[in-house]
This record gives sequence, C-alpha cells and structure tokens, in this order.
Amino acid sequence: MFLHSVGLKSDLIFNQFSGCVDVRDNYIKVCTATNPNYYWGNYLIFPHAPQIQDFEKWTSIFESEFSSFGGINHKAFAWDVSESLPANLEYFTERGCSLETLSVMTAQKLNPPKTINTEISIRKAESTRDWNDIINLQYQVDESNSESAASRLYLEKKYSEYRKMAEAGLGSWYCAFKGQKLVGDLRLFNDKKTGRFQNVETHPEFRNQGICKTLVSYSASDVLNKNENLTLVIQADVNEIAGKIYASLGFKETEKLQSLCLVS
Repeated sequence: MFLHSVGLKSDLIFNQFSGCVDVRDNYIKVCTATNPNYYWGNYLIFPHAPQIQDFEKWTSIFESEFSSFGGINHKAFAWDVSESLPANLEYFTERGCSLETLSVMTAQKLNPPKTINTEISIRKAESTRDWNDIINLQYQVDESNSESAASRLYLEKKYSEYRKMAEAGLGSWYCAFKGQKLVGDLRLFNDKKTGRFQNVETHPEFRNQGICKTLVSYSASDVLNKNENLTLVIQADVNEIAGKIYASLGFKETEKLQSLCLVS
C-alpha cells in the first residue's frame, strides 16, 4: 500500500523505530507492543476515508489485529489523503469516536524570524538531567496528562524511546535554556528525506518572548546544514497561534490529516 500523505509518512519515522509497521493488502498496521496504551503507536491506516459501512469493518479488523495485546482499550484509525470520496465521519462520531483534524505544514527552507530571543541558549539534550527536564516540561504543558502515576509512567516510556532515537542518530531534541532553566524544547527527527518536528513547547511563564520562533529556526538550520534536501514537516492548526508562528517562518499547509479514535 503506497502512502501519499507526507504527514502519515513522517509519523511512521517514529513508529518504525519503536514498534512495527506491517503493510497488509489494503491497510497498514502500526504496532508498539511495549506501550499498548499509546493510541498513535497502535493504530490502522487505510487507503480511503471512512464510509458508513467501514465502521464495523474497521473495528473488526482492529480487534483481530490486536487481539493478542493485553491492555489495549482503544481503536484508532487514520487514512491517506489521496482519496477524493468524502468521508462519513458523523457515523463514526455518533458511535463514540473522537475526531482530530490537523494541518500538515511543510517547508524546504525557513525564513529567519523577524526577532530572535538572544537571552536563551540552545543545545541538544544529552544528559539524563536534560531528559528529565524535558519530561517535566512536557508533562506540565500537556493538558491531557493526569496526575496519576500511570500517566507519568506512560510519558516516561515514550520519552525513553525518543532518547534512544536521538542516540541512534535519527535526530535530536533541542532545548532552550534561560540560565539553567529549560524554557522551551522540541524534537526534530528525520529519515534522510523528511524532517519531522513534534512537541514544540514553551514554558508557560516564558511565552510571547520569541522562544518558539527562535528554537524552530535554530533547529531547522542545524539539520538542513547536514541535509539540505530534507522536507521539513510539522502538524498544527493553521488558525491557532502555533500554526501562525510556523506560517511566519515559511511553513505552508499542504494537506489536512484526519484520524478517529474510539476509547472503551
């Protein structure tokens, strides 16, 4: 199954490292056996947008593919962007599925930001302390995290994989410091063709200071100096603040990526 979506292909950079990506006749199975509660580490990709008759079909395939997994309490689906047939998303959402729609923004090079925050220093995460600081900041800014020990453990598992990816030379986690305090960070990994940004965050107490623009610009320049043919990819809502920041740096929307998730 050939994927047209640059957004999905950039997602698979991470899925292939931490799990398995198996191409079936008419869908792709993404599996992360070590983290069954990771929705977008355990999901199915179909070549077309969902239709009414696909609800039973897709959920049945998911159950069959993940029947041997203990602890999975969700069903997650994505689909390629090449299909022109309009989706029947309402049928899915009426049955409890949550819908997410994101803009996939791409760039071959970035515009320099109009203003740069000169009070921060930027470097790649290296030490265990750096990674713990990253987890703490990401945990703080992500509203979906709960205060439970299970939520914290889930996050630590994910970031352990990201650290392994960085140590394997697949990219870096860039950190912005003000003094010794981590005030912003992001990850930028690549497969030599696509460079994918994720988890671009600024500490709540240091927002509106140009840290995000400075960090994205710095990390993009760093990776493009090593591989100028990379296509940079980032997913965002173009109407929100983050999307507008990326647009100001030269990112343009190239596709809409939608997905559905049903949690038991």
